[in-house]
Amino acid sequence: WLKRLAQSSLEQSSQKRLENLKAMGQYCSSSKGEGDEVELKSRAREVQEPKAPPDSLLGGPHIEMDLKFRPLAIAYVCAFFGTMAISGIATFTLTDYSPEVDKITLFYGAFNPCIWFDHYPAKIIAVIGIGSFIVIGAGFGMLVFLWEWRQGNIFKTTWSAFILTIVLLTDLMFVNVFTTNLYPLESARRLHGLNWEYDAAKESAVISLAQTGAYTLTQDDYNIVKLHTAYYIIWIVGQLIFTFHLAITIVWKEFSSTWSTSQKIWTGLGYFVAWYGMAFHAGSMLVIILQDKPKIEWYFKEELAGTIQHLLILIDGYSYSAAWGWVPIMVFRLVMPADAGLRVRIGLIEKGTEDAPPADTGSLLPEAWVGRSQTCLAAIAVAGSIFHADYTGDGSNAFRLASSLRTRPFGYFGAPLFVMSDLLLILGVGLTVVQRRLMTRQWSTLLEVAGAAWVLCQFLSVLVILPRADFTDYFMGVAVLAYFVWILVLNYMDKQGGKMWLAGIYIVAGIALITGAVLTHQWYFGYAFVLLLTVYNYVAPDGNGLRVRITSLAEEAESEFAKKKYELLPQRPIREP
Repeated sequence: WLKRLAQSSLEQSSQKRLENLKAMGQYCSSSKGEGDEVELKSRAREVQEPKAPPDSLLGGPHIEMDLKFRPLAIAYVCAFFGTMAISGIATFTLTDYSPEVDKITLFYGAFNPCIWFDHYPAKIIAVIGIGSFIVIGAGFGMLVFLWEWRQGNIFKTTWSAFILTIVLLTDLMFVNVFTTNLYPLESARRLHGLNWEYDAAKESAVISLAQTGAYTLTQDDYNIVKLHTAYYIIWIVGQLIFTFHLAITIVWKEFSSTWSTSQKIWTGLGYFVAWYGMAFHAGSMLVIILQDKPKIEWYFKEELAGTIQHLLILIDGYSYSAAWGWVPIMVFRLVMPADAGLRVRIGLIEKGTEDAPPADTGSLLPEAWVGRSQTCLAAIAVAGSIFHADYTGDGSNAFRLASSLRTRPFGYFGAPLFVMSDLLLILGVGLTVVQRRLMTRQWSTLLEVAGAAWVLCQFLSVLVILPRADFTDYFMGVAVLAYFVWILVLNYMDKQGGKMWLAGIYIVAGIALITGAVLTHQWYFGYAFVLLLTVYNYVAPDGNGLRVRITSLAEEAESEFAKKKYELLPQRPIREP
């Protein structure tokens, strides 16, 4: 009965609208005859057809942003070469670098730009710069994934996720070129022709005029240089995989149809040269570290036992791929067209609009991503105490659990995971700021400052992997303070779900546990504090879920063009046949 009533009401309403449309004398062709009748029938059918429901994303509060590939690619290049330049200047002006004792120079028998990343304090600049480089690369990879996800092909999306996961893992492992500390606080080494010794009692270097023999590499030096190089090779392999995916799966398939024949030839030639350089650069480095002797003792002096290995070395030597094979990695992301990008719309999920259209992501909870970051950080600290048996006696950090990142082999796992927690935190904090902006209709300066300070100081805390970076306690302290302010502001802003009393108890408990851990060095205080981080989701008030819609900028441009074209069409008066 209800269905019949609704249908009858709809038919009456449609008939009335059609009669009004005829009476007003608009939107009909000026020609007479059969064409007018067809147009009237078409108009009637349009009136009777049910209208699509209103767009819950565009109809409510939402934020739009255009993300292009080219700016990220340029930032990627600038981050690497800027870090190299500043670290190089610091190496020659602030460090104890000397070719006579530099392990990389002695092992390879030639100058290598990576020495600019190895010596303290230039290494501080290198860790921060390369850390930013890794974050930018992860952002570019996420943009590539969203580009393919928006097309709705589940198999293509799955393959893209598989490839980009491998690339992200190799990016995160790249930080281990710093974790493999080439110049720890050794008992003695030769420096600029003088004898250098480390006095543990004075905790400082002692330089004497007593001359010693020429410094030579030990077996331990060989091993650490090889491990240092191995992480670099792993990173190159990951970048080689990524460039294949980017060039063939995306750029060639989606953009080459508009290229001329000469453009296709030159682009293909550029791809070949880039892949040749990367492949032979990585291959020759692998052969070098597989040998029992340093490169300087056998390179182009004797034939290697393995035929393929010897062939790789010959090709690399005559083409000088070791000198330029790493450059394509830095510039390859520029192959994406300058105007290629995505338009990201983020809106709130409100009551009654939970079912997302196919083009949307569905519910996205920012607090869940912040919670995952904190859980990852807690897992690193707890696992580190297991690997670092004497962490309670290690006074290199006021918060003793953090000192485990300086130990080996745990540092090789902990450092990449620490950077991963930073990536999750950047995503979670950014989405939370957007969520609160949409909920309150205004930006919160205090929330943004607290979030930025928290993200920045936790990112800088990765310097804890450097044995001589004894100032990281300050970064950790500011990060914890910003975290507490973040909790307070979130609860204060949320008038419905916020609980200031709960936030106060949480912060007091956190301060008490940190104080106990720093003053007593007891393991249970440290464990209790990191476990406190894992309950973030229960202390931070739940906000509305976010719905994200992603379209390409080209699709948006076509849609806007079609809309403007339709609006410009001439409208002619109606005439009865």
